[in-house]
Amino acid sequence: MANRINNLKKIIHLAGDLLILYLSLAITLIIRYGWSPLGVRFENHLQPFSLIFLAWLLIFYLNDLYRYKIFKGVGLLFRNLALAVFISAGVSIAAFYLFSGFFELTPKTNLFIFSVTFFALDYLFRNAAIKTFSSGATNIIILGDSPLLEETVNYLNDIPQNGYRIAEWFKNPKAITFDKLAIAIAKENIGMV
Repeated sequence: MANRINNLKKIIHLAGDLLILYLSLAITLIIRYGWSPLGVRFENHLQPFSLIFLAWLLIFYLNDLYRYKIFKGVGLLFRNLALAVFISAGVSIAAFYLFSGFFELTPKTNLFIFSVTFFALDYLFRNAAIKTFSSGATNIIILGDSPLLEETVNYLNDIPQNGYRIAEWFKNPKAITFDKLAIAIAKENIGMV
């Protein structure tokens, strides 16, 4: 079940990235050329940018942007996403200039506007997705105390989008009565002990 949920999260992120890539392209063309010939300009840019987008998605995958475990905070998300966009933009520039006969475009300014637009939209999307996935977390109670258990608790607290939230941690389970445990389960809407 957890594996299916993680796969669903990856698919949502991939679909979101694809949508944001094309939306960023449309916004870039509007910023650069205005509204009037948008359909024609979008059509002219669609094929070359679609090929470039495949490279972007591959670079995002290689930078672990589809693994939720690495996003322990917005700073790390910002850094990893900025690095992936920077590398992707560099690869795009190289592709447009090395294969200029195929692409028939040399969009220096467009690529800059596109990269900035995409970064801003994708960062907002990923932040919203992480908050959404974290909001439905299963409340859990931890019983016991050991170095391994402490490491597990720290891991779960650092990465809330994994789907678990530590509601209570009773380090000395012998001191916990059944009644006290039952009250904690009811009060915190516990899904797992």
